[in-house]
Amino acid sequence: MDKLEEVSFLLKNADTHQIEQFLKISDMRNYKDVCAQMTDYIKIMEKQFGGGATVDEEGNEVAAEEAAAVGHVPDLLDDA
Repeated sequence: MDKLEEVSFLLKNADTHQIEQFLKISDMRNYKDVCAQMTDYIKIMEKQFGGGATVDEEGNEVAAEEAAAVGHVPDLLDDA
C-alpha cells in the first residue's frame, strides 16, 4: 500500500518530481539487430548440420527428407 501511495504522490506532483527517476514507465527495445544476427546464425547452422536443401551428384538442389519424430508413440487404441 505504501508503494501505491508513493506512486500516487509522484503522479500528483509531476510538476516538481520527475517520476522517471523513480519508476520505469516505458521500455523501448529494438530487436532488429538481434533478429539479423539470428538469421545469419541459423543459415550457418543449417549448413553445419545438413538442414535445408542438399545438392545431389548432378548439382541439382534436392529438398531434405522429413525426419521421423523422436519419441513418437502411435495411438494403439485408434484401430479399436
